[in-house]
Amino acid sequence: MRIVGLGGDDGAVDGEHGAHEDDARQVIRSLVPAWREQPLDAMQWLTGGYTNRNWRFAVDGRDYAVRVVRSVGPRPVEATYLALPSAPAVVAFDEARGHLITEWIDAPTLAQTPASAEETGICIARLHGEIPAGIRRYDVKAVIAAYFRAAKDAGCLDHRAAAAFQRLSWQPSRIRGCHNDLNPWNVLCTPSGWRTLDWEHAGDNDPLFDVLGLCTCLEWEQEATWLCVQAWSEAAGTPPPSPEHLDRTRTAFYIREYAWAAAQLGQGNDRPEIRQQATDYLARI
Repeated sequence: MRIVGLGGDDGAVDGEHGAHEDDARQVIRSLVPAWREQPLDAMQWLTGGYTNRNWRFAVDGRDYAVRVVRSVGPRPVEATYLALPSAPAVVAFDEARGHLITEWIDAPTLAQTPASAEETGICIARLHGEIPAGIRRYDVKAVIAAYFRAAKDAGCLDHRAAAAFQRLSWQPSRIRGCHNDLNPWNVLCTPSGWRTLDWEHAGDNDPLFDVLGLCTCLEWEQEATWLCVQAWSEAAGTPPPSPEHLDRTRTAFYIREYAWAAAQLGQGNDRPEIRQQATDYLARI
């Protein structure tokens, strides 16, 4: 569930890559009719878009990003999250299909410029303070169950992960608006603060899920993770979670990450990075 870098060809052969670029150009011109006669310059493939294809491009000297959705479908509430101050500025959004154009943000990712655990916790609390509640529910267990069904139907579900999910006794301790795919490749560190990408999974959830997910993706050990949790909890004005709830939430995140990767493999999205994610998170489970 990540965008991890620039360049590369996503494993596609040259002909496929060219076809993807043609598709992107068609999407751009359909979303912004004023650009139909404009040259689209410096088209650059952004690798790591596992369920979308992402490109950087320029029009009249200004840079933009386009997300071309592979599984086209309606996204009726994503626009609400895309309107948040920390989201990228939207140029055009097709709610019926999911394609999106935003202004390009020229800033390093959190993966490239990691902050201290305390600063990261405070920034997560600020982000949560922006996200409205009551738009939709992100039910982690229901999401995992759906991914598992897709993986099982394709013969890609490991029985050990299924057993761990059956044993999982996690329940949200409190619910608020969350990002739910908060990883260091989705966070851009600008001088004015975080700008956060990929809002398609946003919804009401336990905010600790975001905190532990980001700490896991930053590969922080227990001490740094706890410092981040404490700073987040203090900034959010809530008591710190119990060790039991912390462990169960972390396990829920591990299972979600494995389940997503297994479902992608079951759908034929068999990329080395996705296969590695399934292997890594199965081992963590």
